[in-house]
Amino acid sequence: LNTNWSPASVPGLGAVITIPSGTVRYPKLTEDIVLDNATYKGSLTIENGASLNTNSYSLTVQTITNEGSLVLDGGSITAAIINNNTVEISDGSISGTKTNGSGSKVVYKGADPTNPVWGTLYNDLEISSGKVEFTDAVTVNRNLINNAETYIANAKSINVKGDVTSTGDITGGGTLNFNGSSDQTFAPNNMSYPAVTTTSDGSLTISGDLNAVSVNTTCTTYIADSIITTG
Repeated sequence: LNTNWSPASVPGLGAVITIPSGTVRYPKLTEDIVLDNATYKGSLTIENGASLNTNSYSLTVQTITNEGSLVLDGGSITAAIINNNTVEISDGSISGTKTNGSGSKVVYKGADPTNPVWGTLYNDLEISSGKVEFTDAVTVNRNLINNAETYIANAKSINVKGDVTSTGDITGGGTLNFNGSSDQTFAPNNMSYPAVTTTSDGSLTISGDLNAVSVNTTCTTYIADSIITTG
């Protein structure tokens, strides 16, 4: 592990650690790591092209700045996380503030179901595998890609400001709402959806067949080679 960190030593309390890019292997935790307590405040930076995998262990540090790939694969992270690239979540927990940089993405790729431990605010959001259950309203400031199953609880909504591409069902009694400030696209791929609505300032283009409980668009809506089925 320590050969993948800079400085190249086993990190301790207060350590300022960088995981550099360009190495043969990137670290997976093999024990719980604590860099932070009431007296000593450690930090961790993951460079662009580098990665860190929790590997079912816990990581405690004051701040994590992620310019590469942070993988929560079991275990836990206790830190203030600044995500400027990709966070992948399959299992585990996160405690601390979470900041989405302008180029950031969160990818859920766990078992069924996965707890959305990143919370309710995303830049780009991808549901890669399994099932993710949202029980609170969610905001996606850019694009939503759903390749598995996404559940939206009753009276809650996923509000997307960018485009939506889905090859999996979106289930539950909630709403998929398009609320961007410019034109948006929706590729439903003949999957199942709850209520679909718009509160967008731009237009919505639907490309592909759509099966939804209901569709209520208040903006200009273009139907491109699509059959829309409701009920």
